Amino acid sequence: MIVEILSDSTAKVDRTKKKELYQNIFRTPDYFWFDPVSLEFQGLRLFEGIYQLIDRDVLPWLKSKEKSFESYINTLLRASIQALNKVLILKNN
Repeated sequence: MIVEILSDSTAKVDRTKKKELYQNIFRTPDYFWFDPVSLEFQGLRLFEGIYQLIDRDVLPWLKSKEKSFESYINTLLRASIQALNKVLILKNN
C-alpha cells in the first residue's frame, strides 16, 4: 500500500506518472492520495493489472490485501496527521 500526500508541486505527478509506475512496474495493490488542502482522499485498487477507483463509501473500512485492518487504518491516520502538521507549519511560517 502506498499513500501519497499531495502538494501543489507534486499532485500532477502523483496522479499520473507515479500512478502508472505503481500500477505497471511495482504492481502495488492499493494506492491512495490525500490532499491536505482540499481534503480529497482517493483510493485505487489493482484489479487485473489496472487500477480501479475504490468507492468512497467503503474507503474507511476497506482492508488492504497486504495489511491487517488496524495496521491499514493506522497508516492512513499517521499519513493524514503528518500532512496536516506540514500544512500548519507552512501556514505559520
